Amino acid sequence: MKKKERKNFFKENFYFIAALMALKRKKLYEAEIDKMMNTRMNLETQLIHIENASVNLETLSAMQTGAKALKNLHGAMYYFSLFNSY
Repeated sequence: MKKKERKNFFKENFYFIAALMALKRKKLYEAEIDKMMNTRMNLETQLIHIENASVNLETLSAMQTGAKALKNLHGAMYYFSLFNSY
């Protein structure tokens, strides 16, 4: 294409080319939005996992405390039964 032909082509198809470029931009923006939404979903999923781990840690701590209390109680009961049997 010669320079003049190219100029006429762009003049005649200006709105068509502008519309195509707008569609390409729209597609890029939509892809970026999808990417951001996926990132947000991943962050929310990780937050849920962290909260579950925190609850599990608290549960484990409570179970350990309960086990120690039962151990002390059973130990006291053993000594009490030893002294009362004589």
